[in-house]
Amino acid sequence: MKGIKYIITKKGEKMKTIKFQNPETGKMESKTIAITDIQLQQIEKESQPILADDKIQQLLDNMDISAEMKVLLDKIKNFTITFGNKVIKIGKKVIEFLIGIYLKYPNTVKGAILGTILGFLLSSIPIIGVLFSWAIPLLAIIGAAKGFFEDSNKGIQNSISNLINEMFKSWKEIK
Repeated sequence: MKGIKYIITKKGEKMKTIKFQNPETGKMESKTIAITDIQLQQIEKESQPILADDKIQQLLDNMDISAEMKVLLDKIKNFTITFGNKVIKIGKKVIEFLIGIYLKYPNTVKGAILGTILGFLLSSIPIIGVLFSWAIPLLAIIGAAKGFFEDSNKGIQNSISNLINEMFKSWKEIK
């Protein structure tokens, strides 16, 4: 593949250098990884966004979440990885996945994002923030779990309500 530097390992794999922009610093960084041409082709194929950019933006804008969460999702959306001259829009794929989950379990996604933001806020406090770095995944899990229970309860309530409506459909017409 043109533009990718290869280093052959002892196992005969090609080592390829990937470049990505660090979302926190904004600087370009690079890593060298072992990947076969077939694996690279699969990654390219699987990471092609399904939704158009404007559709993703429209869905993000219409989500019932805070402005801080939307900013975080926008940063994730713009994350790319470059293999030589191939740009892989991995962030858009992550956002498509989150949108899919959000449409089915909105409170779970809101809770996870809110927990992540709270964890980042705690860990960014000068001097004592280092002590709270463990809180990011913990708060994300707690937020997602709380949201999931809310989503589950609504799902159960809707299922029960639909069942009752179906079973007693003819009773509704009696006045």
